[in-house]
Amino acid sequence: MLWMKLAELGYIEREAGDRPVLLLDDIFSELDEGHRELVVDLTGKQQTILTSADRDIMSIIAKDAMLIEL
Repeated sequence: MLWMKLAELGYIEREAGDRPVLLLDDIFSELDEGHRELVVDLTGKQQTILTSADRDIMSIIAKDAMLIEL
């Protein structure tokens, strides 16, 4: 699914000329360390809304990320 999302980002960027907002729902629970790093790299390239049940996830996300707890 991650590769489909990446392909979708590329397509929208080519067609619209701008990177879209990236929405990821609890993606880290399904990924190994290498793919987590790929997602973290992506979050730095466009606005990203990311959900997670893991409170420790902020330790790997960019320091300028905003945490909203519900």
